[in-house]
Amino acid sequence: MKRLLLPLATLFVVGSLAAGPLNAQDGPTTAINGRVTNGTPDADIPSGIDVLLRVGLDTELVWQRTAVTDESGSFSFLEVPSDTRYAYAFDVTFEGALYRTVVEDGPPGEDVEIVVYAATASIDEVSVREDVLLLPRLLEEERRLVAMEAVTIENTGTRTLVPDLSSGVSTMNFLRFSLPPNAVGLDVRTELLDGQIIEVGEGFALVVPVPPGRHQVLFTYQLPYNGSSLDLERSFPFGASIYRVLLNQELGQVVGKDLVDMGPTDLGDLAYYVFETTELDRGAKASIRFEGLPAPSLLQRIGDLWTENTLIAIPVVLGGALVIFVAFAVLWRRRRQLSVVVDEDGEFPKDRAATVRAIAALDENFEEGEVSANHYRRRRDVLIGHLRKFPPDEESDGDVLNSESAGSDGAREQGKRG
Repeated sequence: MKRLLLPLATLFVVGSLAAGPLNAQDGPTTAINGRVTNGTPDADIPSGIDVLLRVGLDTELVWQRTAVTDESGSFSFLEVPSDTRYAYAFDVTFEGALYRTVVEDGPPGEDVEIVVYAATASIDEVSVREDVLLLPRLLEEERRLVAMEAVTIENTGTRTLVPDLSSGVSTMNFLRFSLPPNAVGLDVRTELLDGQIIEVGEGFALVVPVPPGRHQVLFTYQLPYNGSSLDLERSFPFGASIYRVLLNQELGQVVGKDLVDMGPTDLGDLAYYVFETTELDRGAKASIRFEGLPAPSLLQRIGDLWTENTLIAIPVVLGGALVIFVAFAVLWRRRRQLSVVVDEDGEFPKDRAATVRAIAALDENFEEGEVSANHYRRRRDVLIGHLRKFPPDEESDGDVLNSESAGSDGAREQGKRG
């Protein structure tokens, strides 16, 4: 299964579409001004462009309006709901690319600037700065090596790459990533906006606009193996300034003439072999072999060593492109936290009893220290408001409403201490 997930900052926008708008007309309002500028030298001022403003509270859409830029690229919104709990997302589509600026914790205190770029179909300025392959564990029953790959893409030009599929995939002006021939269970996550995944040869492609600057792509997959070894060959359509491979030392050894042994390193509680190569040209290939892979009797013990804390510890040790692992660890954690408020389809519990269970789960998460005080207070308020939409039921409600004040007061007190 292949999935393209949106970045963390856009989650409330996606959820808001399913949840429906709240009534925010009776609260305080403010005016928001801004300007759309063109970051491409000597390019036209983006006048007559729609700017969509969405105001969100967690998973709900509070308010949205569209403004049009004038001849200077300026825009304004009047009577915008103002609340420090709200997040404000500004969307602009320009020459086929979506640009988004998000302001959290209340309306912006100054004029908003949204930078767009002229479009190009040329991919010549796009390259891979760093490609990091992390192999932390094995799956016991399937005898598969789990792989996490973090790639830093850089557009060194002054125009946004906008892929054009009107002539089919033969133009190849989009991001392409190779995979081992036997890879299964691909899951792709990226901070780039408004894209799709397509299969290309022995790998996949992201058909997504790529603005100037550096951008992160994370994908995970599994590598089945027989016996005690696995040969891995990778190609690099865009080359790579650095290609680094890290193997959990509990799993085996690394043998590869194309990569240099950089010595071991510790990530959290695990020790890793580190091999890398540099300055790979476009279309280059690199081969590596993993030997001494465990038999099934050892797999469960190794799998138990892998925790989320290990994921978080990675960038502390290595830095660089591995910061992406933190970003997506936060994304995964936040999706788990949001699951007590909305389901996998981004919708609220369907009835009063389900809402009460969601509140109870949130209370338990807070008591166990799994969510912050601010997170707990905001999401509990949302769920309590949702609960009041249903007819009262003392039997199903239990102590939820009775503990509302105490729970909120406790969260506020902890928030002050934090």
